[in-house]
Amino acid sequence: MQLQLIRLMSDSLKIDASGLDELRKYLKTLPKEAEKTIALIVAGASAEAEADAKRLVPVDNGDLRKSIYSLQTKDPLVYEIGATEPYAPYVEFGTGGKVDVPNELTDLAIQYKRPNLQNISQEPQPYLYPAVKLARIEILERLKIQYPKQ
Repeated sequence: MQLQLIRLMSDSLKIDASGLDELRKYLKTLPKEAEKTIALIVAGASAEAEADAKRLVPVDNGDLRKSIYSLQTKDPLVYEIGATEPYAPYVEFGTGGKVDVPNELTDLAIQYKRPNLQNISQEPQPYLYPAVKLARIEILERLKIQYPKQ
């Protein structure tokens, strides 16, 4: 089972759980009460991802760290994890000639590409993506423990 936890939008960086079709298909094979347990697993991993991102983010004046959040959507299996500061994507991916975007985010990160008029290059300092990658692993590991294949 593979779980995607990435979505980028507007001028802030938001990451959420998507690719849930496979998880929902798997849920149908489990007892009805499993969805509640899985929702708790996802909620816990999302809270941990927020905490990890806050631990990993570089701090200047603390505004970016304060802007990191985890928010449950209408779907109890989907949490949005993001940062509301407009410069969040540039810290995550870098700027100018030093941009480094993970392959699975290339299509989504293109919206942040701007002309480098001041010839500034900032090293990427990923904090959300590593936190979400760890959350993805945690969710899948917890699911394997909770619901081993019969």
